[in-house]
Amino acid sequence: RYLERPGNVCIDGPQDEKQMQALRNYAKAAQKNGTKCFVQISHPGRQANIMVAKQSPAPSAIPIKGLMPVAEPFEMSNAVVKETIQKYVDAALVCKEAGFDGVQLHSAHGYLLSTFLNPLANVRSDEYGGPLENRAKPLLDTIRAVRQAVGEDFAVGVKINSSDFQKGGFTHHDAIVVAEWLDNERLDFIELSGGNYESPAMVGELGKKKSTVEREAYFLKYARDIKQAVSKTPLMVTGGFRSRDVMENALTNDGIGMIGLGRPLCLKTDCVNDLLEGRIDTLKSPETYWVFPWYLKWMKLLLGSLAKIGTDMGSMYWNLY
Repeated sequence: RYLERPGNVCIDGPQDEKQMQALRNYAKAAQKNGTKCFVQISHPGRQANIMVAKQSPAPSAIPIKGLMPVAEPFEMSNAVVKETIQKYVDAALVCKEAGFDGVQLHSAHGYLLSTFLNPLANVRSDEYGGPLENRAKPLLDTIRAVRQAVGEDFAVGVKINSSDFQKGGFTHHDAIVVAEWLDNERLDFIELSGGNYESPAMVGELGKKKSTVEREAYFLKYARDIKQAVSKTPLMVTGGFRSRDVMENALTNDGIGMIGLGRPLCLKTDCVNDLLEGRIDTLKSPETYWVFPWYLKWMKLLLGSLAKIGTDMGSMYWNLY
């Protein structure tokens, strides 16, 4: 019903045998060479694409600011919040039955669970709004319900922002507190990223005019702070990693358990093999593959990060279809 964009894989309730077989095939293909495959379970919330839905559920009826074509948000009732939590559980159980190795609950980048954490988007006065512990309740309730349903032999991770990077929004201090709570929730990993559609830090906006390392791994310094609050759960950091040296340093000296990669895979899905096998030392970003002709370069200068996001999305669709 509510997709981030057309083409998203959707699990909404029980799946028929044809759908289950498609998911089993998906898992087997991903695991063919010994790779572990996790399904990221997400609800777009107020960032649902208007091409898919005219309205979308959100903590509060506050639309996002910007040019993205999103649906009109409506405030979820308490009953709808609880129903949505159950849908995360249902999706996780389907993924387990299909043979995947685990799931990740997406609570970053301004999607539904992330939006509950954001006081700019969540102005509720009930059990799901107000102080941070209330705003984190949907996320924590979802984690606990999923873990109880899938058991201990199925991996469960969470993705959160290290900050929303918006004045008055979900702060880095908030992230440290939430990470400390998550560390007690029997999770297999916590992934750190940052930003949302209104403040797209996840596409590299933080990396401008910074040192070489910060320009590349632009959430790493925030991860170092969060690491001080997390002692039991491995941390994964995603955002800007490109060079072998920076990745190895994060793993060896910063206590990071896993490196996350996104955009380099959009046009070259086997680039990680090249890195691991020593054929290259640095991964390329999708925008390095795209060349604007001279008569369109004004678009790149004018649109800035929107042009970058657009080329990223285009490259993903090119790869898929």
